Amino acid sequence: MLAGLRALLLLANENQQQFDALPDDVWIRWLPAIAQQQHYNETVEFRFLLATAIKRVPEAATSEILKAIERENHKDDTLWILYKLGDEFDAKVGVELLARLDKAPRLKTKCAAQLLNACIDAGIPSGLDQARRWIPRQPPRQNRRRTLALEASRLLLLKGNSKDWPALWNLIQRDVVFGKALFGRISYEHHHAFPPLIKAITPRSVGLLWEWMLAQYPAAEDPDRSRGGSITFRVWLTAGQ
Repeated sequence: MLAGLRALLLLANENQQQFDALPDDVWIRWLPAIAQQQHYNETVEFRFLLATAIKRVPEAATSEILKAIERENHKDDTLWILYKLGDEFDAKVGVELLARLDKAPRLKTKCAAQLLNACIDAGIPSGLDQARRWIPRQPPRQNRRRTLALEASRLLLLKGNSKDWPALWNLIQRDVVFGKALFGRISYEHHHAFPPLIKAITPRSVGLLWEWMLAQYPAAEDPDRSRGGSITFRVWLTAGQ
């Protein structure tokens, strides 16, 4: 199987015209191998094969990607097929992936969050709408809903617009633990810059958020960074002040 995939890559490098002329049934026949085989040190090459298959036989490729999702969701907490899709993939594939989130059997929590994240990073238009549907009016208590709401909130802080802020602010105010978990993750993963959404909200909203931050993280309790030491969450949080 691996030898055949390498043969496809060799043909693409050595004879592009012949590679482009491969009949569709060849791509359909090799799709399972392209979707199943893991190639950690040849990511670019095998993303190329999957992208080509999507272009040549989109329906068959989408079907095989969904099968890979079912297989990987059952086996583990990581959807490796999404890494093969890369940061950009066909919007029609993205729509099908997002639709999978609402179908049974439901994806594991981590897999569902990973799928939504991949679609939003790829710019799939309906991705942010799906994230908004994961934001509840009341603070979620059930672990799955809470984890998905946290992931959706993070994505909206990074990719959403000012209209998303009221729903997020409602959760932050109602559930301090949720709010601290959200900003704790944001401050760790994106300590180099403010989340874009914060720059888009009104000055009054920024002021209210600042008051909330001071109440949860009093300046008097800020760590003394002049003495060095371990890089903790609180260090990341205060690094931009």
